[in-house]
Amino acid sequence: MIRKTLTIVLAFAALTGGLGAFGTRQSPPRVKDKLVMVRIPYGILMHDESCSGTTHALLDPCAPHPVEIYIAFPPGQDLKTFEGKNVVLRGSLHDSDCARLVLKASSIGPSTEPFTCEKPGGRNSSEH
Repeated sequence: MIRKTLTIVLAFAALTGGLGAFGTRQSPPRVKDKLVMVRIPYGILMHDESCSGTTHALLDPCAPHPVEIYIAFPPGQDLKTFEGKNVVLRGSLHDSDCARLVLKASSIGPSTEPFTCEKPGGRNSSEH
């Protein structure tokens, strides 16, 4: 996963709570009976209601932009100014019946975190 902070948090949770290991091509582990708080430093916010109970998805900022996580925001938030943009999110991870975990977001803002995308052939390029 490109999102290093999320990977580190999940790896720490795996070591301390037995979530298990997962590869980059597998679905993330399921979080059971644990509140895992995370800060996701960057990702593209898109309107997406394909996962029950969520209204948005966070896409990897690097092409081909796969869905990283689904997001449930508190009701009544106007998120149109953030849609399609690089954002930073905070919240708690929760299990779901979807292909990815759900983040119950507690805050959102514009991201200023730098990140690097890997080009074909193993070279890196700065995207932000």
